[in-house]
Amino acid sequence: MRIAGERGGLYVVTILDVSKSGMRISGSVAVTSDTHAEIMCRGMRISGMVRYARNVGRDEYHMGFKADDDSDGPKSAEDELDLTLLFRRR
Repeated sequence: MRIAGERGGLYVVTILDVSKSGMRISGSVAVTSDTHAEIMCRGMRISGMVRYARNVGRDEYHMGFKADDDSDGPKSAEDELDLTLLFRRR
C-alpha cells in the first residue's frame, strides 16, 4: 500500500477479505481514516480511501479500504469495478 505525499509511505499489507468495491486489509501500521491510498495487487493499482483502522493485536491493524469507482481494477461485464475478479480462477 502506498500513501501519496507521505515520506516512506510504502507499506506491506495482507488482503483479508474482498468485495466488489473494497477490501479489508491487515498491516503493522494504522493509517488514519479518510487517507487516500493505492494498493498494488496482481499488477493492478487500485486507488481509494482508508475508511477505518482497528487495532487487533500487537502491531497489527485491520483497515477497511474503499476503492474509487474509476480505479484501475478489474471490470465486470457491465464495465463496473469488481475487485472479486482479482481472485477468481482464470
